[in-house]
Amino acid sequence: DLYGQYPLSWIITPTETSTGAIKVFQMAKQKAGGLAPLIHTDCGAAYTSKAFNHYLASNNSQHSYSAPGTPADNAVMEHWWADFKSIWLAHSPQPQTFEDLEQLVTEGIDYF
Repeated sequence: DLYGQYPLSWIITPTETSTGAIKVFQMAKQKAGGLAPLIHTDCGAAYTSKAFNHYLASNNSQHSYSAPGTPADNAVMEHWWADFKSIWLAHSPQPQTFEDLEQLVTEGIDYF
């Protein structure tokens, strides 16, 4: 949520896939009551996939991309993610299991 500067939804997957990207946007849609008319992402493979773009189009959302190599195009999310990593993850015990990682991330998102 750009206005509130907090994640509406998140998932943890071993790799970035269009299936995972669609799932997290489905979760956000359910929580917010719909998708925003404009969705801005980086140019990762999950976001440039036909499946993800079809999902956005079927929900009447236009897709905006950051220019390759320009994290400033997505400054709010890049700043949030940098803080999350440097403040939360760097000062937390190393998770030993996938469940530990999920719990650590959930607690960090709640914290921020």
